[in-house]
Amino acid sequence: MESAPAILPNELVVHAFEALGAKFAYFGKTGDIAKIDGDTFAVIRAYENGDSPSLEDAITVLPESKRAAMSARFAILAANGLLERQPPLSKEREQERVDRLFEHNPRNLMFLVTEACNLACTYCYEVENGVHDQPGTFKKVDAEKAIDAYLTEAAPRGYACITFFGGEPLLNFEVVKHIVAYSKGKAAELGMEVGYSITTNLTLMTEEAADLLASNHFSIMLSIDGPKHIHDRNRVGKCSATALGTHDLIIRNLKVLMEKCGQYGTRMPKLRATVTRPEEFEEVEDYLYSLGTGFVEIGTADFKEEDLDGPHCPSESPAKTKADPIREMEGRYEAVWERMKQGDRSDIAPSIAKGMRKLAEQLQNVGPREEAEPLLCGVCRNMKAITPNGDLYPCHRYVGMENFKVGNLHQGGLDEHRVRDYYGKVFESFRNKCSQCWARHLCGGQCSWELSTEDGEVGRPKDEWCRNIKRGLEVRLAMFAHSRELTSEPQEV
Repeated sequence: MESAPAILPNELVVHAFEALGAKFAYFGKTGDIAKIDGDTFAVIRAYENGDSPSLEDAITVLPESKRAAMSARFAILAANGLLERQPPLSKEREQERVDRLFEHNPRNLMFLVTEACNLACTYCYEVENGVHDQPGTFKKVDAEKAIDAYLTEAAPRGYACITFFGGEPLLNFEVVKHIVAYSKGKAAELGMEVGYSITTNLTLMTEEAADLLASNHFSIMLSIDGPKHIHDRNRVGKCSATALGTHDLIIRNLKVLMEKCGQYGTRMPKLRATVTRPEEFEEVEDYLYSLGTGFVEIGTADFKEEDLDGPHCPSESPAKTKADPIREMEGRYEAVWERMKQGDRSDIAPSIAKGMRKLAEQLQNVGPREEAEPLLCGVCRNMKAITPNGDLYPCHRYVGMENFKVGNLHQGGLDEHRVRDYYGKVFESFRNKCSQCWARHLCGGQCSWELSTEDGEVGRPKDEWCRNIKRGLEVRLAMFAHSRELTSEPQEV
């Protein structure tokens, strides 16, 4: 009987796990996921744990009477390409990717039109970086210079996006208006299109501001942390009128903005919440969807390890309380799966439905992609952030971290050496920690900013973070496989 080929442990991406009441195998080379029996589970786990140097050797964990059948099973998997080797990325290939990234035409320039903010949110990373200590404000002449340089560089794409960020960008509304008008003219001169996006706390959303955003079809991100008792706990103002919270004000302003979006046929704003207590996730999600824009994003307040004892990490943060957000998530998926088994698919939480759609897209892309991508966001390649004094950073979260500046508008623009050095550090972090992980095609590594230190280094993802991400992926993969069973023939190996 033909047996599976001997494969080095760090070259084969196969992972066995249990979730939602069943055992599964995930094949990282192809993106396939299948339900497996206990024997197959035992063999793969013996291989994964390093107890055996190859799958063929791992079969010896079974009684001798079962080994021939299991060997034949793995031979079939190998014949179907599920057990192909995937050597780690070589230094030469890594350098080629850095070259491509540097030559990449950007598509998003993020203007920090002001570094001032009228709120004092409990989890603000810009406070942590010291950005608000001496806030700068963009001048029109500097904005024009930045637009000229950026749109010229982005012109080969035929399209570019300008994002307004802060601080609170509407504190510098006159410059926002000027940038829109000037960039439209420059884009027309270059024969390209330009779009706009903004992230705002909504407290300064006048009718004039709402009209500007809606009439120019902005992509709009609004920060709303949930119902009044949650939002006002996190997002408080710096003046007496908003010191006890901003919820009521922003809800009034949201109605104005939504009316303008409807008037101009502009997509409704996306509402983004930052959850600091995992047990409030569903309450926050339900509330944001009840506001009627149809677009919701929920994230968590992420803190670097050295900042957990600082004044800007809320006492209720999971990082401090040791709450288990993954267990909270798993419980939500388990409840949905129990209902689905009974034929009820009518009340799937939007966040779960969105997560499953994203996973399906990722699994489709695993097979054609030979190597894992350590930069799944646009940091430093599709986007760069520019401050009022012209400093350029890989993204807005780095602003204020001097060792991560990648250039200055008034001093030659992008610094190629700094950009390549940044990419090199991110790739090194990925290579050292992630290049042999079974989840590498679905994860992309921890946010580079979260791993970056003030001295300019990019560290490795933390073990706890990796465990949480991988368990979250296991639960979603299990739900994906279970859902497929409800609509097609079961796929088992």
